[in-house]
Amino acid sequence: MGDTERAKHHLAESGKTKGSPNLGSFGPNMSLALGLLERGESDAVLAYFDQCRNFWKSGGDELDRWSEQVRRGQTPGFGANLVY
Repeated sequence: MGDTERAKHHLAESGKTKGSPNLGSFGPNMSLALGLLERGESDAVLAYFDQCRNFWKSGGDELDRWSEQVRRGQTPGFGANLVY
């Protein structure tokens, strides 16, 4: 499995989490998603955003905005979601 394929696999697996109080409030770290977007893997990232909706209940608006940006070929500014 190449680095990109492995990264896509890890991203998809991380989206299967049941969540936690911190994830539910602040959402996931988007560093891997950003790296995949930089490699042109928008479909994998959009699928991950959909998975995040299952545990990041308060992040729907953010996920909607990021999804729209990715569909337009833009890279979202993930802000604090690159830090934690």
